[in-house]
Amino acid sequence: MKFRLFILILLSLGCYKKHDEIEAIPVQEIHFKTTLKNHTPGVDYIINKNLLVSKELIIEEGVEIIVEEGCGIDVRDSGSIKINGSNQNHVIFKSKNDAGRWNGIHISSPLDNHFNFTEISGAGLQGNNHAAVEITETGQLSLYASKITDNGDASGLLITENAICNLEACELSGNKFPVQMDLFAKLQFDECHFNGNQHDMIRVRNNNGSALLAYRPLSIIHYGLPYFFTSSLLLNTSKVSIEAGSTLLFEMGHGISTIASMVSGTLLQVNGKNGAPVKFGSFHSGEFDRWRGISLYSGMHKIQYAIFEKAYTGGKTIGTLSLYAYSNIDCKYSTFNAEAEFCNISIFGKYVVYNSDIKTRNTFKNLKLPCML
Repeated sequence: MKFRLFILILLSLGCYKKHDEIEAIPVQEIHFKTTLKNHTPGVDYIINKNLLVSKELIIEEGVEIIVEEGCGIDVRDSGSIKINGSNQNHVIFKSKNDAGRWNGIHISSPLDNHFNFTEISGAGLQGNNHAAVEITETGQLSLYASKITDNGDASGLLITENAICNLEACELSGNKFPVQMDLFAKLQFDECHFNGNQHDMIRVRNNNGSALLAYRPLSIIHYGLPYFFTSSLLLNTSKVSIEAGSTLLFEMGHGISTIASMVSGTLLQVNGKNGAPVKFGSFHSGEFDRWRGISLYSGMHKIQYAIFEKAYTGGKTIGTLSLYAYSNIDCKYSTFNAEAEFCNISIFGKYVVYNSDIKTRNTFKNLKLPCML
């Protein structure tokens, strides 16, 4: 009887052991097609150095992976990552040390990369201007029913120029921003929840902090979240259109400006609608922590149903919307919320062309009509 009891205790200890990290298998390099399976009730795998994925990596449902501080996953051009979690058994990535952070997942592969029912947390080691999941260069990624949460001062997702990211039924919370993206990144999402972040906005930036140059046609889509532009949006020779309902907030001292000297075509088209205006303002709320406004030097521009919060332009005669040189504008049904001493619209020079009803078809909070200078 005692012998049988001893065997029963050993079997029980063996089952308990499988919940410990001692059962986790180290994963370091993927140089051939590899499938990671759920082989234990606890942690299945540990990443204790940067994991290079240069071939197909498949992760089956229920797999739990811990990542040591400073380590991450790098999916290169010839590799791909396919995470096949299920509604009952998610795939989980988390930091080994609750107090530390790992480096996240970086994808530059244009192949079929997807995360289904995946949970990613505890990443964001690199902090601001980085993310828990980064899609770079020509990388592509689709996420379905996945969560990217609690990644500190990093964003949930980062999408660089020309990279593609599609999300459906996902949750991004507990990050600095849910998404940050370059100007020409490609983002689509449906039925996602982006809340509980430090800033529930889409951060638009260049990696080197330079101005955002619209060097080809650009459409700013209304995703339901405000945009935060970390630097100025420069209009060159291509059309930039802004969808109804969009909100654009700018870093202090930055705004929208044309840089081409002589353009005859349309550059800026603000397509607000009655009940769905386009809003412009500052990311910050301090008296002098204001955005720079919009300065147009050339080209044709159409602005309708827009709301402009006051910009700090450095002078009372320089308006939130300033028109120079040979610019041509049709501005109607818009609201300007400058304080009493500031111009709302400033028109510099006799060659600026503007709609004859610019004074009557817009609303000026301070009752100050456009300044002719």
